[in-house]
Amino acid sequence: MNDSLATYTDTLIYNPKLANLKPVFMPDPIVFEPVTPGWYVVFGLIVLIILFILFRLFKRYQFNAYRRVSARELLQVKSEIRKSNSPELFQKISTILKATAMTSFSREKVARLSGKGWQEFLVSKMPSGSNDRNTFALMDYQYTSKKEISVSEIEQLIDASVRWIRRHRV
Repeated sequence: MNDSLATYTDTLIYNPKLANLKPVFMPDPIVFEPVTPGWYVVFGLIVLIILFILFRLFKRYQFNAYRRVSARELLQVKSEIRKSNSPELFQKISTILKATAMTSFSREKVARLSGKGWQEFLVSKMPSGSNDRNTFALMDYQYTSKKEISVSEIEQLIDASVRWIRRHRV
């Protein structure tokens, strides 16, 4: 600090034209706080918008609780496949899907569905571009076919059912 002051005074002594110059003072630093009431309104609106978005996300999370529970139950059924490959698995899958559908849609519309009508209902509520139509047809094999269904086909049915639960349109 003393070196710069010495240099400044030495310059003034040797250069008489610069003798009238005064040291340059820097302005005060800029304060980054709102000084007008308009900024408080803007910040308040931003906080309200963030709170509204968080509220909507929380409500959506609560609304979709039935989806999480049903998907968890189906994944539990998937872990039971290796233990027993029986028609009860199909009944469990169908029961979980039916309970989920009755939570989302009216009981009158869903409870009476079975067979092809039930499969068409499931396919109609899937998002477009889904190719699970043939997979849902496996649910009827327990009644119509005597052939043994492989574990991989049952896993495909469970995966399609989980996709339906997570993505169906209400």
